[in-house]
Amino acid sequence: MMVEKDNEECYMVQFIEDLKRVYNGYKRKYGKVAFYMIDICDFNIYNYVFGYEESDKLLNDFFKRLNNILKKKAYLIRFTGDKILVIATFVDEIDIIKIEKQISRICEERFVLNGQEVSIKIKVGISFQGIKEDNLMLNLKYSDIALNYVKKHSRSEYIFFEQYMYDRVLRKQKVSSEIRNALENGELQLFYQPQIDIRSMKVYGLEALIRWNHPKLGILSPAYFIDVIENNGMINDVGKFVLSESCKQIKRWHSLGYTELCMSINIAESQFYDNNFLDFVKLIISKAEIETKYIIFEITERVIVQLNKSKVNLINEIRKLGIRIFIDDFGIEYSTLNYLYNLPVDGIKIDKCFIDNIQNSKKDLIITKTVIDLAHELNLDVIAEGVEKKEQLDCISHMQCNKVQGFIFQRPICSTEVDNFLKKF
Repeated sequence: MMVEKDNEECYMVQFIEDLKRVYNGYKRKYGKVAFYMIDICDFNIYNYVFGYEESDKLLNDFFKRLNNILKKKAYLIRFTGDKILVIATFVDEIDIIKIEKQISRICEERFVLNGQEVSIKIKVGISFQGIKEDNLMLNLKYSDIALNYVKKHSRSEYIFFEQYMYDRVLRKQKVSSEIRNALENGELQLFYQPQIDIRSMKVYGLEALIRWNHPKLGILSPAYFIDVIENNGMINDVGKFVLSESCKQIKRWHSLGYTELCMSINIAESQFYDNNFLDFVKLIISKAEIETKYIIFEITERVIVQLNKSKVNLINEIRKLGIRIFIDDFGIEYSTLNYLYNLPVDGIKIDKCFIDNIQNSKKDLIITKTVIDLAHELNLDVIAEGVEKKEQLDCISHMQCNKVQGFIFQRPICSTEVDNFLKKF
């Protein structure tokens, strides 16, 4: 094993030395140098379908065609996995984009893999000398960061590195190291957003929303940390905390006389892949001594469309307990009404993106009305979330959507503030 490690270290040393030689040579001769980090999209699919040897031939074919086009202008090297690094000279950003377009045009050509024609799509992260300082390793790092960013957060084929991308990486690293102790230290807490029945103008439910009470930064929304805990494996533990705490809280409000209040709880995708999830749900419900008809699990469309037979069975088992299942953010990702016919759900929450401009957009108005009418036809509950303005509320009311959640009534608040809100509303 040591021999393999030594060989790997020797390879990396030689790899860096080669890059330095090329980089310094290009600088001396041409002055300006750009880095293009290229990745073939979904390359793992080729690996799985055609095998690693065949897919490697595809990568080599792409590399050769790229080299034929750019060999007089650039230096190419296979970086790691399916990544290809191109080092090229330029005069201005227009030159950089011209080279990217040449790279892109290769994807329009015919590729054959194991006798079968396949199409190729790529993503490109670009960094160039002068973004921050003239440094090989920095520009190499920045092009890789830009590539990761464009793969995860952009529909564009390429993107230039910008400082905010690196800041995002640093923030994630910092959050990841700090949040591991946040649950144990009691820094994670629940806020609740009231849900209103506008026919009776009564609070019929609350949605439990996780917040991080950071010792230095104060209250942080999930946008600051949710992607980190999804990636570092904490999401299931946090999900268990949310379920346990929200059930205790709804039991307390019932005991105070608000006996018809419902609690909506967001369930993460990974929780459906936890074999012990159903047993944990039963345990928490039993401990809280709460009637399950007052519990709603909210899951996203993404979870719904990826459900296999065993996960559909899990949802059915949850519903047998008396817990209702709602689709959260309905319409934002897949926007197909077919799910409402075929899947075991009890209600939907129309995403805020349709509500935001409903008073001005005929298209949003028609879509929203269609979804509401269909939900009623299928005997499903329907909630409009993200309602902030009176005009939006009027539109929703005219469509016979009686359940509303949004800033127009109340932002998410802590449990003590909920007590006051319930008394005054």
